[in-house]
Amino acid sequence: MSNPITNKTFDFFVNNSLNRAETDSKESKGCDNLDAYREVFLPNLGISLKVNADIPEQLGFEKANLVSVHRLIESDDLAMTTKALHSIIGAKSDVVMSARPPFIREAEPVETTGSNHTQVTDNAIPLSSVPSEAYTVIDATWHDASKVHIRTEGNLFGESGLLEVDLDTISIPLVKSSDDIYGDVASAFGVQMFKDGDVIPVKWDGELYTSQYCLGRGGQYEQYRMEKGNGFFIETHPFPHIYTSPSKQDEIIVTIGKDLGNGQFALVNFEVPYGTCILVPGNTIHADVFTRGDIIATIGESEADVVLIHDKSDHLVRLNQRPLGLNTERWLDLV
Repeated sequence: MSNPITNKTFDFFVNNSLNRAETDSKESKGCDNLDAYREVFLPNLGISLKVNADIPEQLGFEKANLVSVHRLIESDDLAMTTKALHSIIGAKSDVVMSARPPFIREAEPVETTGSNHTQVTDNAIPLSSVPSEAYTVIDATWHDASKVHIRTEGNLFGESGLLEVDLDTISIPLVKSSDDIYGDVASAFGVQMFKDGDVIPVKWDGELYTSQYCLGRGGQYEQYRMEKGNGFFIETHPFPHIYTSPSKQDEIIVTIGKDLGNGQFALVNFEVPYGTCILVPGNTIHADVFTRGDIIATIGESEADVVLIHDKSDHLVRLNQRPLGLNTERWLDLV
């Protein structure tokens, strides 16, 4: 762990808890003004969520059960829950992003692009074309769940594997939308940013479900990962994610990884401001652990390769986030 500029570190958990407290009572959350949505109760989780009334009632209930989670930390405070099902995107369809509900809708035939989500990755520029300071490279061994079975709670996809590193902390740079290299770094990692009204090339083989989750504003989700989830994880799966924010009060940060071969992986964090979204094509390494507040994500049905990040002694590895080009680091240090 290095912090060469300053000796002061900032606890990501504590600072966010303090900074967000003042805005929680003032904000208009993305689920508060859904007049065209109905409330659905899920007995298996004991929660209610909003479902777009355009989705048939029985279908909405089935898909809401499919995408929903409800996680608590040891103090019984909320760590993560599902708040809404906004849309169902048909197979082989593109989508249109909006800053208003349902946020992601299926594109009309006349809006369809000539591309798909995998071509975004195929058209990635070389990683060598962006500054090395924009990402971190780690040495690691990826053991998928077919080889190593790790105890975990909260993996929607079943068994978890292991990302084994010789580190106790991984420090990941944050690339912000205001940075000149934002688009280039995104392209180098095989992802793409879009804005309100853009048509997004997807054409996934199956349906996608646009779901809204709350990850907590004071570090509760990270606390859950350490208390009950057996550490932080990254994952990859065939279906694409589209991540966006339902309000200006939410802080969407998505971690993207790239397998460099020979046991090396590059990692970067991207800020996703309100009114924009990030397309994470299928089979892209990713996570959303640094997100604060509500996040909207497309979810598909497929197998996934989820790996928990541990060191060689099977201890949980800490993650922290450092702003790009600033003199301080924002630490996420929950161990």
